[in-house]
Amino acid sequence: MDNWHYFLNQIPQAEQIHKNRKQEIDRIVFKFEEIFGPGWWQYAAENQHPIFWSLNTFLWNPEDCALDELISSITKLKQIKGFDDVLARAKKANDYDSVETEIKLGSRLVAKCSHLAFNEPIGDKKPDISCIFEGQKLLIEVKTLLTAEETKKARKTQQEILQSCHGIFPYGKIFKVLSEQHLKDVKKEIEMIAREAINQNSPKVVSIPNVVKLLLIPNSVTDRLPIIQKYKNDPTFYNESMFGQLSGLVGPDGGTRPEFRVKIRLDRIKKEKQIPENNIGIVILASNDFMFLDEEYVYPFINSVIESVYELENITAVIFYNNNVTIGNDTIPKKIENDEFIFLEKTLKDHSQEYIIIIKNKYCKFNFDYNILVKLLSD
Repeated sequence: MDNWHYFLNQIPQAEQIHKNRKQEIDRIVFKFEEIFGPGWWQYAAENQHPIFWSLNTFLWNPEDCALDELISSITKLKQIKGFDDVLARAKKANDYDSVETEIKLGSRLVAKCSHLAFNEPIGDKKPDISCIFEGQKLLIEVKTLLTAEETKKARKTQQEILQSCHGIFPYGKIFKVLSEQHLKDVKKEIEMIAREAINQNSPKVVSIPNVVKLLLIPNSVTDRLPIIQKYKNDPTFYNESMFGQLSGLVGPDGGTRPEFRVKIRLDRIKKEKQIPENNIGIVILASNDFMFLDEEYVYPFINSVIESVYELENITAVIFYNNNVTIGNDTIPKKIENDEFIFLEKTLKDHSQEYIIIIKNKYCKFNFDYNILVKLLSD
């Protein structure tokens, strides 16, 4: 089966891609099939694999380079011990979200560490990543907050709504996962208003209380930022329900506040003890629900979860990570540090913003220089 035509048949917006971008996506399609094996794209489309939907995102933002970077990361790690298992899990739709951060982190570490391995046996345990950096051996557990099933349901709601925005750049938020019938009704309303926006060449708003709040900007409008800024300053559109929203379409989450899910995850890590007690451990939690761009969110978040961090005797730090795509100018790298945490912010080469919080565990039984983590995580 021809991969490109299969892709065209699966995603309605594909016929709008410029010829040069089609050639670029064609290259990406074949590269992933080379990595994951013949016929993988059919599986990916039928099972809503996140990588397949990343190709769909390409249509909304042709300059997005996430898939190029993913291929580059995989290529860098192919020869690393234990990476075959990571790659096998990455192929599966339900497992991908749990290993994506392992791949991204591994590609960042591979050039820095004198030793790097995935799932390396340490006694009777197998931490996700083990590495040696500046003479310090670190064992790292990488986790996401949502279960595979929660993630799948949330993604289905988001992608179905995206497909309703044909010819539109959607800015706004989906507030909850929708049932099949409700989702159909919501899509019909969005499609109707999207057609009006395109016919009138003017932005339109979709506001369904407790469900979605969207600004629909026709693709023919090339300068979106002033329009988005205008609506961000309009309290009837951008209110407390939009907290943390910067650009594009976000949500829905799993229906539970991230702080609560963090504490559940850390409690599970404490019980499972995947990092042997006589080794220094690091835990990395990744989620798009972490809205660290606003200090009004950061400090209450840290205060809410820090006691759970202190329960982990041999975990010297818990790191919270989110790469939250933004529209606007690049920012100067930022570092805020105090006795409890280190906050890092920087603009990546695709102009997205990376936010990292390192919570220090002052009750860890090992002494630790946290500058090591700053150096390790910085490019």
